[in-house]
Amino acid sequence: MANYIMLHQNRIEVKIDDTSVYCDNFKGNQDPYVWSERFLNTFCKTNQIKASQLKKGDTLFWFTRQGTPSDDKWFVDLVFIVDEIIYWEKSDKPQKVGDYPFEHYNDVKLSTIKYDDFSYEDHYQWAGIDHPKKSSRPKRRFTIVASKESYQAQTKHKELIEIKDKYILDMFEHSPRGGSGFRCKEINDKEVKYIESYILENKKIELKGSDLFKLRRDSKKWENKEYCNVVFKKI
Repeated sequence: MANYIMLHQNRIEVKIDDTSVYCDNFKGNQDPYVWSERFLNTFCKTNQIKASQLKKGDTLFWFTRQGTPSDDKWFVDLVFIVDEIIYWEKSDKPQKVGDYPFEHYNDVKLSTIKYDDFSYEDHYQWAGIDHPKKSSRPKRRFTIVASKESYQAQTKHKELIEIKDKYILDMFEHSPRGGSGFRCKEINDKEVKYIESYILENKKIELKGSDLFKLRRDSKKWENKEYCNVVFKKI
């Protein structure tokens, strides 16, 4: 078993009808990817965790720092419950002679990964752009797929839950400086249960992948979405 606190920063707020969703901006690979029936994690921070030790039912708690570095405010982004890990194996599709032998790590269409139009456009197609593999002995590409029970927790104000509990904040390294060097932290069962209890006490809304996928595939609603940088109310 392996459970982790996964750290990143500056999610945007997307408004569709009366629903607010927090996710990566639309200028890159969107990882973790939330607009799918099962959340996906392929690129972001996967080199910091022991994928071979992840088991079905393990949890990746995604925390995000919002605002300026000096604010050092952290929020619960996703409760990502692991369902399976899928490695990008080479498919039987023909490749051009002379192609990089591991090109299926950079082009999902050459791999055995299954995808729909949305996950391809938003997430998978960015493999060779944002995170290309070029070495002669690259590490295997894999995607962590969340269970359908995974969710984004929100307050009654449709905001992410701010982490104000010192015990949780002390579980991982953070500071009011920079943001590119955040390190993920493996946590024990006691810490997992504590974080779960904190989320349960504070959440009023729970958005699952099935909810978000419906919004993504509704072309009219998707075209009319609004999005902006996150500014949470001060309470």
